[in-house]
Amino acid sequence: MSSIIQAFLIALTFAIVITPIARYLALKSNFVDIPNDERKIHKKSIPLLGGWAIYLSIVLTCLFKWDLLADKNLIFTLGAITLLLIIGTLDDKGMLNSQTKLIIGMPIASLVLISIGIRIDFFSMFLKPPYGNILDILFTLFWITGFTASFSILDHMDGLNVGITAIASAFFLVHFINCGYDMLAVISAICLGSSVGFLVFNFHPAKIFLGDGGAMITGFLMAFLSLKMPVQNRYIVSRVVTPLLILVVPFFDTSLCIFSRSRRGLLPPTAPGKDHIAHRLMKSGFGQKKTAMILYTMAILGGVLSLFLSALSKTTTCIFILISIVIYVSTILSIERLPYEK
Repeated sequence: MSSIIQAFLIALTFAIVITPIARYLALKSNFVDIPNDERKIHKKSIPLLGGWAIYLSIVLTCLFKWDLLADKNLIFTLGAITLLLIIGTLDDKGMLNSQTKLIIGMPIASLVLISIGIRIDFFSMFLKPPYGNILDILFTLFWITGFTASFSILDHMDGLNVGITAIASAFFLVHFINCGYDMLAVISAICLGSSVGFLVFNFHPAKIFLGDGGAMITGFLMAFLSLKMPVQNRYIVSRVVTPLLILVVPFFDTSLCIFSRSRRGLLPPTAPGKDHIAHRLMKSGFGQKKTAMILYTMAILGGVLSLFLSALSKTTTCIFILISIVIYVSTILSIERLPYEK
């Protein structure tokens, strides 16, 4: 436990120290997000490069706790987020097509994890090789790319991305501690510390933004932790549902946008807009702070339910999942009725 607390405090300290430096460098180099797009909700230019603060906090903490670098999974993961950070930074500078990160960057980073055997063993439980294995690989590719993209587009309001990342990291931490996964618990603590440290400067009114690179990094790391989740009640369906509960906000937000835009005859990945749940809550009269708190509460509720799920029997697990699906679909249909800027 002392190692976990130490990792959290080191990452927190690095984030608090590095973020103002990143902000200063962004202002000096004019690396800022200018609100010249009607989809943006901030009114003045905000420094970017926040992703570099998150990245350096994580990498420096891993170097400080050098024993972590003996884990090849972590080494490959750090390599993948380095790629995403570079692609995101180039995208922020307008040097790449906006779809490059989705079509090329995220899938390549996902394949890095798959290449070292990190995947969801789901379909292989029911189908014989090679069909089950192939479907597992494709599902894992979709899973990692999907959550990386979900967190990327979740970064449209002050404090939303890193706040949800911090909450998710905290619940991953609890699950890994409960199962004795010490290394993964330490990695979760590092993600938690760096997110909380950055949130100090990113909560409304934000003094610095993550940028595309930082937003993708948080999503990719949460996808990585979700793939390492243990199945505590031994039921394979929990292998998928438990991390979905922890990551309920980005999953819900993306599902809402896909449903809403498809219903309007739009192609979701190529039709961005102010129809996310945060936009709808703000349009309904909630300010940025209250909207963030509502979504934080939703994330905490999902995390608590993930802990509750691990203690259920097989029959109760099935009932719980069916009820959750009904509530989930009903909530999407209800939120779709809220106003938004078309």
